[in-house]
Amino acid sequence: MAEHSLRAVQPDEVESARFRAGFRTYFFDIRKTREGDYFLSVSESHKTAEGRDAVYVRNRILVYKEDVDRFESAMNNSIRRVRELNAARGGER
Repeated sequence: MAEHSLRAVQPDEVESARFRAGFRTYFFDIRKTREGDYFLSVSESHKTAEGRDAVYVRNRILVYKEDVDRFESAMNNSIRRVRELNAARGGER
């Protein structure tokens, strides 16, 4: 089960939440542009190795205000479809 938590925010961050899922950590940050507009930053972070060779890789998607509605629609449709496909094969939701 994923653990949800809030964390300290950076100067340009308004709100931030994260959750861990196995070896990955997901971050959902609401940030503010220099012009004062808000946008969403969705990041995924994971380690590529263990010990002294450990390197964290971070992948990020930035969703600006003009794209929020279409992003939300596409994300909700995709999540719904993944659940349908998993349910059809007897998997978890």
